[in-house]
Amino acid sequence: MSVLSDLALFVGVLTAWSVAMYFFSRTQAFQRWNLGLSLFILMVRTVRGREMLDRVAQRRRFWRGFGELSIGLVLIAMAGITALLAWEATIVWQLDLSQAPRAELLLGIPGLNPVIPLGYGIFGLAIAIVLHEFAHGILSCVSNVKIQSLGLLFVIFPIGAFVEPDEAQMRAMPRRERMRLYAVGPATNLLLAGIFFLSFSLLLMPAAVPYHQGAGLTYVEDAGPAGMAGISEGWIVTSINNTTVSGKADLQRALRATEANRTNVPVTACYREACWNLTVNLSWNRDLGTGETYGRLGVLGSDTTDVYSPLGADGDPGRGALLFIALPVAGTQEPGLMPVGYPRTEFYRISGPWAALPPELFWVLVSGSYFLFWLNLMLGATNALPAVPLDGGYLFRDGLHGLLQRLRPAMPEERREKGVRWTSYAVSLIILALIVWQFAGPYVKAWLTN
Repeated sequence: MSVLSDLALFVGVLTAWSVAMYFFSRTQAFQRWNLGLSLFILMVRTVRGREMLDRVAQRRRFWRGFGELSIGLVLIAMAGITALLAWEATIVWQLDLSQAPRAELLLGIPGLNPVIPLGYGIFGLAIAIVLHEFAHGILSCVSNVKIQSLGLLFVIFPIGAFVEPDEAQMRAMPRRERMRLYAVGPATNLLLAGIFFLSFSLLLMPAAVPYHQGAGLTYVEDAGPAGMAGISEGWIVTSINNTTVSGKADLQRALRATEANRTNVPVTACYREACWNLTVNLSWNRDLGTGETYGRLGVLGSDTTDVYSPLGADGDPGRGALLFIALPVAGTQEPGLMPVGYPRTEFYRISGPWAALPPELFWVLVSGSYFLFWLNLMLGATNALPAVPLDGGYLFRDGLHGLLQRLRPAMPEERREKGVRWTSYAVSLIILALIVWQFAGPYVKAWLTN
C-alpha cells in the first residue's frame, strides 16, 4: 500500500502542478519572462551563457575530435545496451510475480523511484543533465548553429537544463556534423561515469579500511540470541564456536556446523577497535527440505571486504561489475548499503589523507561520487538507445541514412528518406517493447499459466 500511496501522492502533486502551469502559461507574465511549457515541464529561458559556450567552443579542432570519439563511444554503448535489453527479455519468462520489476522503477524520479534517493538523486541528475546539454551546446557553436536560448527545467524543483539550437540550421547541417552533435551528450555522460567510477573505486573507497575481517551485522533482532548477548548493528562477528568468520558465507557455515541444540556457544564480536569473547545461547531452526537442524543468531550479516569493489569479493570482474552497478537496487533490501550509511559506516575506519575529514562528510563524498557515476551511466546508456526522440535514435537514423547512401547510391532520395524513417520508427517500437516486456512479462506468464 505504501507504494500505491506514494504513487497517488506523486500523481496528485504532478496534476496540481500541471494545472497551475497551464493557467500560468495563459498570463502575460509567462510571455514577458520568456517562459515555456512542455507538457508539465516549465522551461525558464535566457540568452545569458551563449558567450560562454562560444568561448569554450573556440578550440574547434579539439571539439570536432571529441565529437568523432563520441560517435564511436555511443555506437558501442548503443549495441551493448540493446543487446542487454534483448538478453533480459529472454530471462523475464523465468521470473514469477514476486520477482517482477516494480512499475515505479520506470520513473527516474528521485524519491519516488526506490533506487534513487531524493538528495543524491536531484544533485546527480542536475549535474548529469546540465553537462549533457552543455555538450550539445558547445558542438552547436562549433558547427556555427545559432543557440536560440539556454535555460533550466522545473517540475516544482529544478530537474535539469536545456540548450535550444536553431532547428532549421540543424536540419541543414552536414550529416556527419549533426551526428557529432547528437553523440556528444550521451558520450559526455558516459565519460563522466568513468571519471566518477575511478574517483569512487580508486580515490575514496580504498581509504575505508574494515576494522576487522568478518561478517558485519546490518540487522540484529532485539530479542534474538545475539541481541540478548549484547551484540548490536554495526558490530563485526569474527568467530563462532572457535571457527573463523571472514564474511557472511562463513557466518552461515559456522552456524550450520555447530552441534544441534548446543547452548553457550562462544562468539567473538567486535565494535570498531574493541573485541569481546561472548557466550551466546543460540536458537535453532529446522531445514524443511533436509530436516537439518542449524543454529540461529537472529542477525543479518554482510561482507566487510570488497562489497563495494567492481571486481567483487571472488575476483570475477564480470560478476563484480554487475553487482557494483546493482548496488542501489540491492540497497533497497540491505540496510545502509547504498548510499553508504549506518550501520555499514561503523565497519570501517578512514585512513590516509581522508582521515582529516569528519567521517560524516567522507561518507557523503563516497555516496555522492557513486551516484554521480551511476546516474551519468544510466542517463548516457538510456540516451544511447536507438529510439527516437533519444539522441541515440537520431544518431541511428543519420547513420542508417549515410550507410544506405554509401551502399545504394542510385536509390532515389525520397525512397531512401522513407525507408530510413520507417526503419527508425520500427526500431524505436522494438526498444519500447523490450523495456515494457521486462515489467509486463511475468504478469503475462502468470495469466497464461493460471
